Amino acid sequence: MEAVAKSEIFFLITSISVVVLTILLVWALVYVLRVLRDVKDISNTVKSETQAFSEDLRDLRTNIRSQGFAFRHVKKFFTSARDRKKGRTSETNS
Repeated sequence: MEAVAKSEIFFLITSISVVVLTILLVWALVYVLRVLRDVKDISNTVKSETQAFSEDLRDLRTNIRSQGFAFRHVKKFFTSARDRKKGRTSETNS
């Protein structure tokens, strides 16, 4: 009889431990998924900004090749990047 009582206590403690560990695991996975979603958003932002920078740089190279080096091409490159940044910050503030 004593062995049955000990085994019931063991299974009760084991069941509670499994439930608690499962809850902790689910809680940790929720946070991991949130972090992964943020990383995905950041990587998408980096990708789009890299593409935009690449296009601006391509335009700068094309202008320099076709019209020779002129400070106005470099100025246009930086102003287009600044204007794009201003447009992005106004969109996020809306």
